[in-house]
Amino acid sequence: MKLTRINDKNFSDVLKTLSKPLVIKFYNPECHLCKGIKPLFQNVSTMYDGFYDFAEVNSYESPKLCKFFKIEGVPQLYILDGDQKVIVPYPENPDPDSGYSNYDMLDFLDMYKTNRRG
Repeated sequence: MKLTRINDKNFSDVLKTLSKPLVIKFYNPECHLCKGIKPLFQNVSTMYDGFYDFAEVNSYESPKLCKFFKIEGVPQLYILDGDQKVIVPYPENPDPDSGYSNYDMLDFLDMYKTNRRG
């Protein structure tokens, strides 16, 4: 599964090509939790390839996108579906290595997928 790299310059162009909801991971390359979430996000992107597109945004390189999405800390996940921006909630008991866990992401993506079809 290929992850799209989004930045301040190509965001509009990427939006024009979307045919599925887009799951966006905001990260910074120096962040311990961001490094920990990388394999989880790649795993989830493979599992949900048919329903979602997946992208990542380097928060250092894209301050305008961070402002638009109101990113105050990383890692942070969003689903962008048409005009709708849906934050993937940060868990109450974050994983010490990645913040999120596979289950957090899977549960939320399943719930969103089910409610969207609903």
